[in-house]
Amino acid sequence: MICTDASLYLWLAALLLFLPLDWVLSAFTAALIHEFCHIAVLLILGGKISRVRISVTGCVLDAEAPGDFVSFCSILAGPIGSIALLILAESLPKIAVCGFIHGLYNLLPFFPLDGGRGLHLIFESLIPKYADTVVWWTGWIACCILLTTAVWCCYAFSWGIVPIFLVLFWIIQMHPRKIPCKPSGIGVQ
Repeated sequence: MICTDASLYLWLAALLLFLPLDWVLSAFTAALIHEFCHIAVLLILGGKISRVRISVTGCVLDAEAPGDFVSFCSILAGPIGSIALLILAESLPKIAVCGFIHGLYNLLPFFPLDGGRGLHLIFESLIPKYADTVVWWTGWIACCILLTTAVWCCYAFSWGIVPIFLVLFWIIQMHPRKIPCKPSGIGVQ
């Protein structure tokens, strides 16, 4: 079953007003390839997909995997597929750039993203008692690094304080989310 959020259409309309159509289509194509990589690896390794939710924040697959290894492979398949789009840099440079940025973004160690899910899965198998705490601290350390980078960009490139506000907005948006205590299946974003 595929569900969509009504605000998704408003965001797409706004993107089409402010960005060139070829960049919007390139980003959409890169996101589709990213999600297809998740789905393909999960189905090849014996997993089942119960629902696909598409919203402004991205696509979320509610799935069941037969084991942690299958979950981990499915989680990493999306970013690897996105980064692998760099192979198309000569013929389709905009799709390659969008895929590369999308893949790197999804590898950030915040739980709703693929990097955070993979990190949580690793620590859940290694140190289950402290997995949530380690992933939470890793996310905050990454936030501090991103904020420090934004401050450096403000001074090094004379960009003003816009990067700081963007990073702070993104941190506020990302961190209120909670890690589920006992997830019934895997979910990739």
